[in-house]
Amino acid sequence: MNRERAKRLTNAAVAAATVIIVFLLAVMIFQMARLFQSKRELQELQETKKQYEQLKKDTEDELVLWQEEWKIEEAARKYGYRRNGDG
Repeated sequence: MNRERAKRLTNAAVAAATVIIVFLLAVMIFQMARLFQSKRELQELQETKKQYEQLKKDTEDELVLWQEEWKIEEAARKYGYRRNGDG
C-alpha cells in the first residue's frame, strides 16, 4: 500500500503543479498583453500631447501677432473702422 499511496501522492502533486504552472503562464501572458496595450496607449497619448503643445505654441504666436498695433489697425480697417486722422 505504501507504494501505491506514494504513487498516487506523486501523481496528485504533479497534476497540481501542472495546473499551477498553466494558471501562472496564463496570468503572465494576460499581463504581458495588458502591458503592451498600455505602452501603445501611452505612446498615443504622448503623440496627442505633442500635437496639443504645438497647437498651444501656434496659438500663443498668433496671440502675440494679434496684439501688435499694425494687426489691430489692419483688422479695424477691414471692418470699416477709421482713426480720427484717417479720411
